[in-house]
Amino acid sequence: MLSRIASALVLCGFLSGQPGGAAEYEFTSVVPKKKPAISATGVKGQKLNQVKIEAEPSIELVNATDVTITACDVKSIKLSSCKKIRIYNCWIHDSKAPAVHLDGCEDVLVQGCRIERVASGLYAHQSTGVQFIGNYVENVIGPMPRGQMVQFDKVTGKQNVIRNNHAMNLLDRSRPEDMISIYESSGTAESPILIEENFLSGDPKAGSEGKSKSGSGIMLGDGKGGQYIVCRKNVLLAPGQVGIGVAGGGAITVSDNIIIGSKTDVSNVGLYVWNQSKQEGGEVVVRGNKVHWMNAQGAPNPYWNGGGFSKVTVEENAFQDQKLLEAKLESPLPAPLPPAPFGTKIQFPWPKAKAGG
Repeated sequence: MLSRIASALVLCGFLSGQPGGAAEYEFTSVVPKKKPAISATGVKGQKLNQVKIEAEPSIELVNATDVTITACDVKSIKLSSCKKIRIYNCWIHDSKAPAVHLDGCEDVLVQGCRIERVASGLYAHQSTGVQFIGNYVENVIGPMPRGQMVQFDKVTGKQNVIRNNHAMNLLDRSRPEDMISIYESSGTAESPILIEENFLSGDPKAGSEGKSKSGSGIMLGDGKGGQYIVCRKNVLLAPGQVGIGVAGGGAITVSDNIIIGSKTDVSNVGLYVWNQSKQEGGEVVVRGNKVHWMNAQGAPNPYWNGGGFSKVTVEENAFQDQKLLEAKLESPLPAPLPPAPFGTKIQFPWPKAKAGG
């Protein structure tokens, strides 16, 4: 039932205790600035479309099932113990909270959204079946422990996917930590956590200059580790002090990624494998990656193995690959101005390359 709701939303068909799906509608409204603007418990089969919500927080749902939020302009969305939630084509921006915050949720898809100036793009805690696909995220502001495009925190089970997203953090406009953080999270052998075909960038000119001294592009197996994670076919351009790190866990594969980093005040290493947890490390595969990375002293530092894993397979990689510098990798175009049309292809999986430069 609804605990509190704006009257405009009632007119949209988002009704208390109404089973099944709400009728399709075309409705545009501005919900007044009350906090939170929409707070609902136990709703099922509802749709919210083309609503602008200026309050912070904007939407809070508890024990909701089969809810779709489409083409809305909001500050933040918080979901607790919810199931089968779809968030499409929304503009989520200017919040001190994560754009989407999940706690104990199952089967949640965030797709085709434009997300700007928020603490994090998606923070998922103790959830399963979380998918973050085809979104554009610019200038996350943290502060730590937030500051990610996506963080999985104790996310487990099947169908956890981070795919085809584009994130950029500009100099003096952002405070990022790890752009993708996989913290104490595990998939399954049949359905590993999948991180693929994302484009992650620092400032197009300044790179990682001025960013966190502990932040990375993609961090895997962080905290007490994690199992069954595949990180493949991502492009990382100076995303932080590290490109990709494997900090613990096992059954982790890092393959076919492009990682480039120039000398900045925080640049460290392009790709590393180092078990920093107190748990025994398992097997890690590092295969087919192309890395060119300069550290803060101006020395090449594409790869480092700090130990602590039972087995590390390193094969078919091109470390300090000069060919990466012979092509100018261009950032994919961001999503159109909000709201981003759902289904628009944002020039993935690879940016175009130009000879020279």
